[in-house]
Amino acid sequence: MRAKARLLAGKVLRRSEQNFVRPYRLPNQFRICNHNATNRFNHCSRNFSNSSPSLQGSQEQYSRASKHCFSRLDSRALIEVKGADSREYLQGLVTNDVFHLEEDADGRRAIYAAFLSPKGRMIAEVIIYRVAADAFLIDCATECVNDVGRLLKMYKLRRHVDISLVSDEYDVIQIMSSSGQTSDPDHPDPSTMQIRDSLRQDASNALVVFDPRWIGLGLRVICCSETTDVKEVLLSSGYAQTEAETYRKWRTWHGIAEGAECTNMIPLEMNVEKLRGVSFNKGCYTGQELTARTHNKGMVRKRLLPVRMSATLPTTSSDNANTTEEFLLPKWLDDISESSTDISKDKIEFVNTDERSKSPGKIVAAHMSKDSSAGYGLAMIRLEEHVGVQDRFLRPGHLSANGMNVWVSHLPFWWTQ
Repeated sequence: MRAKARLLAGKVLRRSEQNFVRPYRLPNQFRICNHNATNRFNHCSRNFSNSSPSLQGSQEQYSRASKHCFSRLDSRALIEVKGADSREYLQGLVTNDVFHLEEDADGRRAIYAAFLSPKGRMIAEVIIYRVAADAFLIDCATECVNDVGRLLKMYKLRRHVDISLVSDEYDVIQIMSSSGQTSDPDHPDPSTMQIRDSLRQDASNALVVFDPRWIGLGLRVICCSETTDVKEVLLSSGYAQTEAETYRKWRTWHGIAEGAECTNMIPLEMNVEKLRGVSFNKGCYTGQELTARTHNKGMVRKRLLPVRMSATLPTTSSDNANTTEEFLLPKWLDDISESSTDISKDKIEFVNTDERSKSPGKIVAAHMSKDSSAGYGLAMIRLEEHVGVQDRFLRPGHLSANGMNVWVSHLPFWWTQ
């Protein structure tokens, strides 16, 4: 019987992998739009590419990203889950509470969460949007979409749920905010509120929500891939479209990992609960045991933090501050013209090898400049018991990795929340 069950499961998985990659057009009743609006998606003309002269520009145009900018995230994919059992189905698979999602625009329409393996390791970080009473969109990294799709198909069983890939239908846009130092997640800054209201009024075909990871991070927008409404509203409001590298720098500066950076990691070490992506009050879900045990122990020994890398020690630390009043990112980070990305898990060592034998951490993702003299990235840093990040880790000269000086560039604004 067990051999027969394994054979049947293998057939289901192979069949699901073949069917999952088929493009699917979202039916009208599940489209993200105002049904009273006269503009429908089939009247849109595709005009959101970077070929527009006003958006292309030279590299110098993006050398310093302003505090009002947005980026179209080609690195994200969208999966639609709909059906009578969709809410209960997702509730048993993700770390956050899907029952907190509301249908109306004034309610909470998006949550941050993670899919876990049965052993409690991360398969992917996701943002889940509720677009109708029994329809949800899952926003995940493109490189993880097949793994997420395989997981969804495997646990579908006899549930009344339809799962489809709809990335060709919609664009994911991040409106990045430089006002990330807000300490109250329920009170965003006025400029973010203003652009949200403008988009909801003038781009009625779009779903506009505060970034569910933290309101201070800005807005997340899902819109038809052929619509021009969102772009026109943003450009007319003084927002500029930036390239993908700016978004990667921005999320890395805030200590947020995506895609392969999260694969096989423990959610609490990746700060998923600090980014409001874990509910400790909901019922059981796949991989819950490790997360619950780590939480109940009251101690997370390692945390993901943004780090800075340099071949030589800097002469001043004054550029370590983020000038949030005028620019999106600190100058040193904007000055790095990225050439390569490495997720090699290089071990971090103490510069003074006699100081301690245990490694203080490892590099999770490194983004290096063209001449390899400087870089930025994310690292898993071992914390002091009951204290947090050691002060010396925030200063250059104590840690190194692969011949480069490494130090924690700063503590993200949500660190103490």
